[in-house]
Amino acid sequence: MRAVSDWVVLSLASVTLRRARLEVIQMTMQDEKGIFVTIRFWTDFTKQDGTKAVVPKQGWAAGSLYARASQLHGIKSEAPVLFNNLDELMTKLDRLLRQHDISLVIRDDKGNLVPRLGKSYPKWTWTGT
Repeated sequence: MRAVSDWVVLSLASVTLRRARLEVIQMTMQDEKGIFVTIRFWTDFTKQDGTKAVVPKQGWAAGSLYARASQLHGIKSEAPVLFNNLDELMTKLDRLLRQHDISLVIRDDKGNLVPRLGKSYPKWTWTGT
């Protein structure tokens, strides 16, 4: 059986390790140059008895889109954009990008940057087909 002092040392080591991990995560997030968008799918299902449950590896084809805050890009955390089906996912992604003044581009054959989604791209309209 370990002495009380051993537990204190182990606890302090654990706290120090957690702080070190947190500092590494914070440093990594500050150095990130990418634009991060999170797609979250709903996973709550109603069972036959009326209770809610989560079915492993199964989700609804609906959910929400989030843009991660970034000081480098001037992106602030805002309310998520919800989508009700996969058909409207690109339209809602376009809305999220426009909310944050983000433009996704490609390079054409001549080397020019061409907007493909978000700010500076013609507004998407969902046809429902």
